Amino acid sequence: MAYEDEIEEAISAINSLSSGNGTPEPLRHAAEVNDKAPEFAGVLRRSDVMAEAEIFIDLDARATRAQTVFQRTSAKANAVCATACLSAVLLALPSLLTDSNWNWPFVLIGSVSIVVGGLGTMWLWMARQGGMLVRWMRNRAEAESCRVSYFNQVVNAQRPPDAGGAARLALLQLEYFRRFQLDGQIAYHLKRSQDHDRSSHWVLGLGGIAILLGAVAAGIAGILGAEHRALTALAALGVFGTALGSYAASSSVIGQFRENMERHDETAVALRRLRGSLDAVRQSTAAGDRGVLHAFISAVHTVMRSEQEKWRKAEVNIAAAIEKLDSAAADEAEPRKVGVPRLVTGEVQPLTAPTKD
Repeated sequence: MAYEDEIEEAISAINSLSSGNGTPEPLRHAAEVNDKAPEFAGVLRRSDVMAEAEIFIDLDARATRAQTVFQRTSAKANAVCATACLSAVLLALPSLLTDSNWNWPFVLIGSVSIVVGGLGTMWLWMARQGGMLVRWMRNRAEAESCRVSYFNQVVNAQRPPDAGGAARLALLQLEYFRRFQLDGQIAYHLKRSQDHDRSSHWVLGLGGIAILLGAVAAGIAGILGAEHRALTALAALGVFGTALGSYAASSSVIGQFRENMERHDETAVALRRLRGSLDAVRQSTAAGDRGVLHAFISAVHTVMRSEQEKWRKAEVNIAAAIEKLDSAAADEAEPRKVGVPRLVTGEVQPLTAPTKD
């Protein structure tokens, strides 16, 4: 194979660099490769390359913080669903407690329900009014754009026309891009696909449990409730199952687990197919054809941009899920009588549900 020695030398030089945490580290890499490839170390030390690396690191950190804050806050906002679970307990208590003097459980659980519902509404308001989703999406989009710009700066740098080793420098640029951009993105998308797949199975299992609880509650309460009054409390499992199902549904939409898994899979496959053409690109680059090098870089970045556009579209679905959760919080905040006890002459009596116009 032509240029085999030159290609292997470039691969060896770049593979000797430390991987770090996946963020660009031009100064560190320049110091590590300086003895083997001083011309490439000079590229990494250029002010424009270093500036892009610094901007990316800052934007990436901001995006990560914004993502963490949004995900934690939206998860806490799901406490709105927990109020329905507590309502199920209140629904079951009149059938379980025969002692008319035992009023404290209703007061305790009712108070906890109010506090939990209030906290859920507060966290939901923070997620919406704080613009957490928009901030996360914007910072991540800017960070990824800067990542692309960083590698473009590295690859576009050329030696002066009268200097030798232009093809060697191009090979080093190609291998640097291959290892820290192409291979890094493939590994990232494969890992994220696996993460979303696990989350999807977890939410699916939670939804299955919710359906099971509802079916069992309805069946047992209907069959045995007539003979054993206390068993009518099992009907509360249906309410609990509904609340659990609501939590699973909102978590699934906010997390976009199945959609994200498919998106990461598609991107990983596309990038791996491009990696399959690497040998041909290496040969052309070693022969001095920078046009093929730039076409390869452009193809990889086109796939990445396409993935980012799909990811940004998910913002609409996530925002819709937040709106639904907000509606649920508003419903929970309305005065209700279902399952709420009334104290009359020392007896606990469940009130009937009011009719709506």
